[in-house]
Amino acid sequence: MTLARPALDPELRELLADMPLMSRLSPEVLARLRPLSSTPVEPLLEHRRVDRRELTVPAKDGAPIPLSVISPASPAS
Repeated sequence: MTLARPALDPELRELLADMPLMSRLSPEVLARLRPLSSTPVEPLLEHRRVDRRELTVPAKDGAPIPLSVISPASPAS
């Protein structure tokens, strides 16, 4: 069974469109991107109603990959 990819958030799709390297991620591209500083997510989320979960998942080689899962806030939140 093949799962359909979820639609990207319109803001994220616009952001990724301006980042041509993102369509060609490779070890070399990742090595060039890692030193660049990233914007802290907290100020971006400050006035938005979102649920945020922090997870760690194993990579193919078993190395831990930290993930932030951000989704619209549930009505009960």
